[in-house]
Amino acid sequence: MRRKKGTLLLLSMACLICMATIARAQSDDVRIVEDVAKWKHPVKGVFQKYGVVVEKVELRNKGTYPLFYVRLPYDPHLAHNDKYFHRLYASVLKANGYWDYELVSQVDDVRIRITYDRKSKTLREEVISPDDERK
Repeated sequence: MRRKKGTLLLLSMACLICMATIARAQSDDVRIVEDVAKWKHPVKGVFQKYGVVVEKVELRNKGTYPLFYVRLPYDPHLAHNDKYFHRLYASVLKANGYWDYELVSQVDDVRIRITYDRKSKTLREEVISPDDERK
């Protein structure tokens, strides 16, 4: 009887470890598209239209949340570029099926999170500085 309890305990612990490993793997579900030349998606045409160079794409949350690593033709920090960026954000959002996304520009040292409120049909832009991410 004592041996069965020990075996049962070990099996239970093994199951818990497996479940934790699977849960972590699912939360870290990241697919990386490095060969952007072969990548096919409607947002690619939008980026080309706006002069944005896509360097890499990370697909998270089972492929529904992309992070686009880009080189932007204009500085997103300057207010006189707002009109360009608002059009870019809306066009990418539409081409991405109104799924939220992020633009990451390492050159401009900026990360821009775009979310869409389906109820009010409004786009929200959040600029995340590297200092914000470290907190």
